[in-house]
Amino acid sequence: MDIRSLQKPLKEQYRRDPGSSQITLTAKGSETGTPLSCSVD
Repeated sequence: MDIRSLQKPLKEQYRRDPGSSQITLTAKGSETGTPLSCSVD
């Protein structure tokens, strides 16, 4: 199976409903004695 045939259903869905392609990410960070880091859920 090639990549285009795998992508086809997703692309069709996104054309019908563009909002379905968006996701919401949240990030949390904190200050510590170590270098700056954060996690994304």
